[in-house]
Amino acid sequence: MKDIQKVVDNKEWQKLRESMKGTWTSKKNAEENVKRLRKYVGNTQDMNKIRQVQNYLAALRGIDDKYPVIKRYRKQIKRKRRLIENN
Repeated sequence: MKDIQKVVDNKEWQKLRESMKGTWTSKKNAEENVKRLRKYVGNTQDMNKIRQVQNYLAALRGIDDKYPVIKRYRKQIKRKRRLIENN
């Protein structure tokens, strides 16, 4: 498994992450941000993208009770990672 610093060292990911900084302030924004994360991951089997998003969503714990879309997507991305790792 790669060191997490190497995983997050991706210009596309850093641009997306920076663009969402400070925007998790409403249900509408949270839903839009999750849509953007879903689009970024897409149907890929790229474990780096999955780890990036999974770690990012983990950092949002605390606001996920307020915006359940975050918690749902965190569970989905976790399942996707397990499926890939087990195949």
